[in-house]
Amino acid sequence: MARIEIQLDPETLKRIQALARERGASVGDLLKAHLHCLEAGLPLSPSARSESAEDPLWGLFGDIPELLDEIVAETMKDREHRRLREADV
Repeated sequence: MARIEIQLDPETLKRIQALARERGASVGDLLKAHLHCLEAGLPLSPSARSESAEDPLWGLFGDIPELLDEIVAETMKDREHRRLREADV
């Protein structure tokens, strides 16, 4: 593993350390997760970041709630026609 040095103002350093602590992760893990999101084209908006403190998956949908609504509607429609845990045969 490589080691790098970055320069951050004290306020930014405090914020990233607090964010990592809230998630039970290291600063490096937090940076890796954000890099993954950026590579995948996922939004890193303020709303997504604040919601992700509770659950990182739901926070990723912060800027596209209509997509989440569509997913939920499709799932509920599917449940009307298929019993739980029924195999796709």
